[in-house]
Amino acid sequence: MKKSILLTFVLAAGFVATFLTGCGEDNTSSTIKTDNYVGTYYGYFTLESLAFSNAALDTVIGKELLDTLTISENGNATDNIVTATSKVLNTTIDLTLTSETAAKLAITNKSIQIETVSATGVTASGTTAYNTGTKFLTLNATATAGNVFGLPLLGLAKPVLGGYFTKQ
Repeated sequence: MKKSILLTFVLAAGFVATFLTGCGEDNTSSTIKTDNYVGTYYGYFTLESLAFSNAALDTVIGKELLDTLTISENGNATDNIVTATSKVLNTTIDLTLTSETAAKLAITNKSIQIETVSATGVTASGTTAYNTGTKFLTLNATATAGNVFGLPLLGLAKPVLGGYFTKQ
């Protein structure tokens, strides 16, 4: 009886050990094809909302800021990051691809001009989605830090920027 309990225990331990060693994360990194994202897009950005009203920022809410967005490899074909250059915002945006049709968006410590409103030290994060059938790209970002008129308002106002573009 003791031998069968011991044998059962040894077999169970071996079985568990076998499954646990196969459940870890793979150390191989996968590269996502950037073909869907890389290219030139025409469309617009819009400041969609603020957490509170601000007279200067309220003047640009909802306005369509026509833009040409150019997305290119950032020089490293294996890091799953592409760079979007916006003419109207006069800045670059990093897109970390999570799939061939989705990415995480990051703006880090940038200066951005939206019509008459200048912002410095802007940090924002968000997401993008690309529709392969319509070649339509949407971007959504919420500012988490930055200065407007020399005041650190963007972290409080949490402006939401949307982008709507079609690839040419």
